[in-house]
Amino acid sequence: MVSRTAVRMLFLAAVLLLGAVLVGTNVVGGSGSDGDEYPASYGAIQRQADLPMAEREPVVPPRNGTTVVSSHLNAEGELFAFAPNGTLLYYDDANDGYWDVDPSPHGDRTVTYTAADRIGGGSFNCRNPVCIRVKIEEANLTTGETSVLFSRAYPGYRDHEWHDADWVNDTHLAVAGIYKDRIFVVNATSGLIEWQWEAQSHYDLSEGGAYPQDWTHLNDVEPLERGRIMASLRRMDEVVFVDREGGLQEDWTLEGAGNLTLQGQHNPDYIPAEAGGPAVLVADSDGDRILEFQRSDDASWERSWVWQDTRLQWPRDADRLPNGNTLVADTHGNRVIEVNETGAVVWRVGIGTAYEAERLGTGDESTGGPAAAAADLDGRGVDAEQTANGSQSGDGPASRLLFEVRNALPPLLVNGWAVVAPKWLSLLDLFVLVSLLGLATLWAVVEFRWSDYYLRSPLDRRE
Repeated sequence: MVSRTAVRMLFLAAVLLLGAVLVGTNVVGGSGSDGDEYPASYGAIQRQADLPMAEREPVVPPRNGTTVVSSHLNAEGELFAFAPNGTLLYYDDANDGYWDVDPSPHGDRTVTYTAADRIGGGSFNCRNPVCIRVKIEEANLTTGETSVLFSRAYPGYRDHEWHDADWVNDTHLAVAGIYKDRIFVVNATSGLIEWQWEAQSHYDLSEGGAYPQDWTHLNDVEPLERGRIMASLRRMDEVVFVDREGGLQEDWTLEGAGNLTLQGQHNPDYIPAEAGGPAVLVADSDGDRILEFQRSDDASWERSWVWQDTRLQWPRDADRLPNGNTLVADTHGNRVIEVNETGAVVWRVGIGTAYEAERLGTGDESTGGPAAAAADLDGRGVDAEQTANGSQSGDGPASRLLFEVRNALPPLLVNGWAVVAPKWLSLLDLFVLVSLLGLATLWAVVEFRWSDYYLRSPLDRRE
């Protein structure tokens, strides 16, 4: 017969264990400094934005080059820029959301980015009760001056944004239009759309997501050589190549290779032949990993590199830097990290729901960096099987538990929760809190049964 003391000790041990897991997951996944000496949290960074530049202190580790980060969660958008010495160089939260951010051809300290605002009916000639104003803006990180290069208003709000706009030349921009599922090229001087390609010209409406609400979720464009444009069709799990004269180049379509197929990808970057390509580095968001694919001699795609650690959750950007390192925006891991050729994290900053990170002075996205094969990265990425076995250095038990829980659940559930929940409440936090509540209730019931008290109906007339 188990004694009451032994049962109480078991209950206490279980409560302490769940509490330790809750504390541990918030240490590795919360908004704190992530083990660094720098106070890289929302509050610390935002407080620096209110100080004069001369009084600002480093909030992230120093790094060569200015690092620009965009983020958004529902209607909370932020744009950060960190100087090489780690101080906050620029901060803006005037828009509801920020997505793609790139170096501008109009200045070394100037960036171009896509943004959006929720507006009321009648604003900007939009007659719906709720509309969205999508725009391409430019900001001078030194002076703080901003200007709108091009904008439109669309009915509705969700899934109508422009997630990417890349310069074709000094005057024209290629834009990823989720609304109308199209790529278009606009003259930023005249405001005229001079070319477009619509996904309906090739794809059947039964493919991808729900039509017309969010059919392709065309979330990225990248102008290439000879007038070609690479684009990401997230709902199709495909990266496509479109010739502005001949249309879709079907033999170039990237759907994945082997058993590592694309799952809801974001921000594919093209690495040209002169840098060891053709290759495509892509954030495989629903797969919680970074993948690279190399174009082989037989005109097929083969996986050439993969990186993942136990904290990586729904990454949405990866840029190959000239030194062979990879800059990653880990959206639901609430961080931006730089990974070296051995797979180790060598730089990080805690940013909630980061969308894209750009290191100025290294080329637009991955254009200045080498392909994995050319940089001898092949086979050095932390593979999914290795990570599941805990080979990534620095991963504690709580981090590995979080990894196993995430892998056991559908990506749609895991990432959907991360979108709607408060930033401080992860899916594992919810599971642990519910378990703690259930355990406390059970313990209370057991203690009540052991007591001299009992429940009776108010209609019970016994003396």
